[in-house]
Amino acid sequence: MLKSTVEKILRHLAMPCGKFPGLYIKFWNPSSEEYTEFLGRHGNLYAIGSNCSILQCTVFTDTLGPHRQQRPLLLL
Repeated sequence: MLKSTVEKILRHLAMPCGKFPGLYIKFWNPSSEEYTEFLGRHGNLYAIGSNCSILQCTVFTDTLGPHRQQRPLLLL
């Protein structure tokens, strides 16, 4: 009973507010569709299409996203 209460509280804090994403994923274990919805709201992704799903084990390797800039080269 305590575990289900904690899971519900974590889900309530994670989905609308984006708080405690690691605990949300660990305890709630969302489906791929629910995880995709979470990433669409709080994942800092440019866009996610409709009717798609992203697995929790997916690794995004884009290190030069819109929040980072490439450093200029020094020419000597």
